[in-house]
Amino acid sequence: VSVHAVTDTCSAPLNWRLFLPESWDDQKTDDPGQAAQIAARRRRCGIGEDQRHIPKWQQALEMLDELAEWGHTPPLLCADAGYGDNTTFRLELDHRGIGYVVAVKGSTSAYPGDAMPVTAPYSGRGRPPRPGYPDQASTAAELVQAAGRGRLRQVTWRHGSKKTPGNPTARMRSRFIALRVRPANRDIPRAEDGSLPQCWLLAEWPVGESEPTDYWLSTLPERTPVKT
Repeated sequence: VSVHAVTDTCSAPLNWRLFLPESWDDQKTDDPGQAAQIAARRRRCGIGEDQRHIPKWQQALEMLDELAEWGHTPPLLCADAGYGDNTTFRLELDHRGIGYVVAVKGSTSAYPGDAMPVTAPYSGRGRPPRPGYPDQASTAAELVQAAGRGRLRQVTWRHGSKKTPGNPTARMRSRFIALRVRPANRDIPRAEDGSLPQCWLLAEWPVGESEPTDYWLSTLPERTPVKT
């Protein structure tokens, strides 16, 4: 697991750690025979006793905290869906004040950005009802498809090295859509009025594809410059 500093032209690893699956941690099994086999395998590979199974997202947070102690706090963090699909990871980035663009699955639950909770009338008996969203959350894929192809915007994000006669600058270009959404998960804290926090839902919908192919959640400011 590694954290890299990245620019438009290069990247450099700043911090990295060994990831061990649970099957490589003899303390993660109650079977004495299996534990002995794992311990022997660890010794053969020179894995120290202090190296144990820690989820990748947790290791990433620990490395970010260590980098902060060294005086390095990223202005923006990018990560794949292995991290972005973890609600706790995203909440911890929010807690640290680190903006992000993280990949998520199309099945990620969210409400439209303009959706607001409502409070049912109080009958006068029992506890007063709490505000909540009356409708079931949609998926990221459903929200993008409901917005339609008319909201797509063609974006060039960089120029690569594989030049062709039809693309002499090796331009990397595709169609994207940006929607304000409210990710819906029971672990996400809500405001006093019951509302969920907003963020961006980004999706890539290439030409020729019947549906979007990739999705991201982002806490970038609402007015962020984009190359077109």
